[in-house]
Amino acid sequence: MSDFFYGLQSILGTDKKNPMFAVYRDAAKRELHVYYGFELLEVVPDDKTSPRFKLMVAQLYNAGVKGVTLVEVFSVDPKYMRKWGRALKSGDPETLVNALQGRGARKLTPEIKAFIRRRFPILYTENPRNYSSRMRQEILDIFSVKLSGEGLRAFFHELKAQLHSKPAPKDPDNPRQFLASSEDLKNNPPPGPPPPPGPAPSEPNDQNASHGTGKAEETPAKKGALAV
Repeated sequence: MSDFFYGLQSILGTDKKNPMFAVYRDAAKRELHVYYGFELLEVVPDDKTSPRFKLMVAQLYNAGVKGVTLVEVFSVDPKYMRKWGRALKSGDPETLVNALQGRGARKLTPEIKAFIRRRFPILYTENPRNYSSRMRQEILDIFSVKLSGEGLRAFFHELKAQLHSKPAPKDPDNPRQFLASSEDLKNNPPPGPPPPPGPAPSEPNDQNASHGTGKAEETPAKKGALAV
C-alpha cells in the first residue's frame, strides 16, 4: 500500500473479493480519493468525524469489501461501521442521518448549540488552542452534558468559517474590549468641546432707524434753504 498514483498514496487496493474499489490518500489536502475501476468515484475528507467519510466506509462495507480490512485501513469501530451500513441499506433518510451523526450529535440540543454559537467567538479568540476543552467544561457546568471534542469538531469547523468571514462579537463580561484602541483614536479623534457662545446679535432699533431716515430726508431741505 505504499504505491503512489499521481501523488496519491494507495491505502486500499483491489483483490479477488474487491476487484473494483481502490482508495488513495492525498496527505497534503487531507482527502481520500475513491476509484471504481479507473474512474474517480468521489473525493471525501480524510476525517473520521465527517459524515461523508462514514458514508464512504458504509458504501464499501455494503459493496462487500472485507470488514476487517476496512477497520484496519480506516481505523473505525466495527460496531459503528455495521450500523452505518445497515442505515444506508434501510433507505430511510432520518435513520441514516442519526447513524452518521452519532450519539454526541444527539446531545447537541438547540439550547446547547445557541450557547456554543455565542461563546465560541470569545473562547476561540482568547485561546485558539484550548477553546475546545474550555467550551466542553462550560457545557458540563451549565447543562450537565458531557460532550467529546471529536463530536463537536464538525460544528467547530462551521463556526470557524463563520468567524473568519466577520469580526468577533464583543464580550459583555470584558469591558476592556469596548475601549477604543490608540490606532482608532489616531484615525478617528474624538470631537473637541463646542465653542463658547458669543454675544447675541443686536436687533435694529425702530426709533433709531426712523431717526436716521429723518436725518437723511432733512439734508436736501437744508441744502435748498442755503441756496436761496
